This record gives sequence, C-alpha cells and structure tokens, in this order.
Amino acid sequence: MIDVTERVQPDRIFHLGDHIRDAQELAYAFPELTVDSVPGNCDWRSRDPLEKKLTLEGVCVLLCHGHEFGVKSGYGALAMHARREGAKVALCGHTHKSYLGKKWGVGLCNPGSCGMGMVPSYGILTLERGTWDFRVYPVYEEEA
Repeated sequence: MIDVTERVQPDRIFHLGDHIRDAQELAYAFPELTVDSVPGNCDWRSRDPLEKKLTLEGVCVLLCHGHEFGVKSGYGALAMHARREGAKVALCGHTHKSYLGKKWGVGLCNPGSCGMGMVPSYGILTLERGTWDFRVYPVYEEEA
C-alpha cells in the first residue's frame, strides 16, 4: 500500500477494512493525506464504526468492509442500504476480488485487495462536481 501510494500520489486514501493497522501505518507514513478507514471482520478489537458516509465533491460515498451486507453472495443488500442512506457510491472490500457495478442507482465499487487475491489490486475513485468514476488497477505494473 505504501508503494502504491507513493506511485499514485492520491489526494485521499480509503481503507476498507481488515488489518486496520495498515490504515494507521498509512496515516503515519503520509501525514499530509486524509486516511478514512473502516474495520473489517478480522478487526475484532476495533471500536471504530463499521461504516462511514462522506460527501466529497457533491457525491455521497458510503465506506464499509461489506461483510455485514454479505457481499460474498452479491451486492444487493449493500446497494439497498446505500440507497436508503442517500449514497451515490458504496465502496467495500471483504471479497478480495475487484468489482464494479450499479444497482438501484448506486455505484458499487470493490477495489479487491492490495495484499491478497489472485491479482493484488487497488482502486481509484475520481470525484468531480457531482460525478464519479471508479477504476481498478493491478498493484504490480507488470500485471497490467
């Protein structure tokens, strides 16, 4: 994650759970960046909220790990929850596989996993004046 952050130079980091200490290490390594994080199902001792809702550039974004919505079986429950919360985009993890879809008017984005999975990956969410775009990239450039 540190290598990707140095290479991409994002404006902000969203860490979507499991190993929340990684998010804390990113915040320490890059004090100039805002690091928003939510705990995952492996972060048993965390007392942080399971989800966060942010409005950035006119777009309401819901962050969660996804386990509480059963995303390994599909994204419908997450889409319904995000819609009820007024979110245009829901970002989650949990599956370790990237996903981009849309259901009930909500963009559903899973960047995969920087450290686990068949092809380690990360996502970039671009927000601008009420619009959004999400792309997934391999961690290691030679996998592109």
